[in-house]
Amino acid sequence: MTSVWEVSLRRDGPNQLELRPTLAGIHAVVAHWLHAPAGSVGPGEKHESDHKYSVSWHTPQLNVLVLRLVVHDPKLEDVLLARVRPGRAELLGKVDVVVESLALERRIELSSISGIYSRHWSLEFPNGITFRSGSLFSPWPSPERILGSITRRGRDFFPLEGATLDLSKLLSGIVVTSVELSTVTHWAGGSSVSDLRQINAARGRLQWSLVGEAERVEAVGYLLSMGSILGVGAMTAWGLGRMEVYPMAHKAENVSQVGSKDALGV
Repeated sequence: MTSVWEVSLRRDGPNQLELRPTLAGIHAVVAHWLHAPAGSVGPGEKHESDHKYSVSWHTPQLNVLVLRLVVHDPKLEDVLLARVRPGRAELLGKVDVVVESLALERRIELSSISGIYSRHWSLEFPNGITFRSGSLFSPWPSPERILGSITRRGRDFFPLEGATLDLSKLLSGIVVTSVELSTVTHWAGGSSVSDLRQINAARGRLQWSLVGEAERVEAVGYLLSMGSILGVGAMTAWGLGRMEVYPMAHKAENVSQVGSKDALGV
């Protein structure tokens, strides 16, 4: 069972820097909540392990940051509840913050997700998306990278129906019809300037149209629904990779439901 949580943080005290989230700051706070202390055998994830959670964020008002955690391990849920409570003080970068609230948004049974059938999709990346190639990060969210990331990530969490599909056949039916993206550069990692990694991410949206037989269209809709839950690309534990997907009606065509609409925009 996957659970979705929201943690609201507010800047603590008026005489501080403005609260501006960074990837390193977000990851440090969330790791403090969900990771085991270095060298410890206590509860929480090991720092070097593959993360069983993803993070996204938004700033509803000045000096307030809402972190959205999608947690795939029930043991991590227990750790989160034990460590995060209203009034807890944290350090986000160089800014003192305090936890205002922790709320369970919803639980999702991943095996019950079937997807939405549509030949036209809008894919939105509110926090940015990036893909790692060696030591480099590329912001280009090609259909191949998006669907490839979803199938790989899906295998880490549950037996993904469709994971053995021939992606080349699915990709051949995807036409990118609109691109509204900007590149955002982040710097993360390392204790000195020379050790920092440049992370280029794409923020904005794409539109896809799908051609071909209905089975391929259904498979793509299923994978997109899964990606909206699992996150896409690299640095998903640092605040990148959230993908919101929306089926679009086109001309006289109808959008018909194959599975739960709740799978979208998670």
